Amino acid sequence: IAASSVQIDLNGFMLMGRTNAMNGIYVAPDTNVPPGEFNSQCQISIRNGTVERWGGWGINASNAAHSTISTIGLFGNGQGGILAGEGCTLSDCASANASGPGIQASRSATIRDCKAMDNEGRGIVVGEGSRLTSCTTVNNLSEGIVASGGTTVNDCKAIHNGLSGIKVDGGARVHASTSVENGQNGIVLAIYCIARDCLVMNNTNDGITANASCYV
Repeated sequence: IAASSVQIDLNGFMLMGRTNAMNGIYVAPDTNVPPGEFNSQCQISIRNGTVERWGGWGINASNAAHSTISTIGLFGNGQGGILAGEGCTLSDCASANASGPGIQASRSATIRDCKAMDNEGRGIVVGEGSRLTSCTTVNNLSEGIVASGGTTVNDCKAIHNGLSGIKVDGGARVHASTSVENGQNGIVLAIYCIARDCLVMNNTNDGITANASCYV
C-alpha cells in the first residue's frame, strides 16, 4: 500500500505466504514529504480475512497512522503478526504461532477484543498513551502484555505466558484484569501506576510488583 485512504477488504479470503516470503501486507512510507517530516500513510483500512505463513510480518503497517485493522486472523508469520503505526485501531484480530510478537502497535493505539496465542515473542506490545480493552494473551514465550507509559489496560487476560503476564511503564492503569500461571510475575507496575480489581494467581514469582508511588 503506497497511498493514504486505501481500503483492503479480504472478503473472508486468505493471503498465504511461504517461509522466505516478505510481508503479507506492507504499508510503504509516503515519499512525497520532505526528509524528517511526518511520512506515514493515513486512514488505511484492512479487514475481514486471514494472513498466514509469511516470512516477514503478516501485516506490516508501521508506516500507517490513524488507520484501522479489524477482523483479521494471523498464523505462523515469521517476524510477527501485526505491526501498526501511531494512532491505529485494532479490533477483533487474532495472532498465533508467530516467530516474534503477536501484535505490536506504536503510541496512542486502541486495541480491543484481540488475541495473541502461542507466539515466540511477546503477546501484545503497545506504545505510550494506548488503550487495551478485552484482550487475551495465552502461552506466548515472552510477556503476555507489555504497555508503555500512560496506557490503560482494562478487562484483559494474560495466562500461561513464559515471562510476566502484564507489564506496564510509568503512569499506566491496569483495571479488572487477570494474570494467571505466568512464568515470572503476574503484574509488574513501574512508577505512578494504578492496579485495581485485578485477579492474580499461581504465577511463578511475585503476584504484583509495584515501584514508587503506585496504588494497588
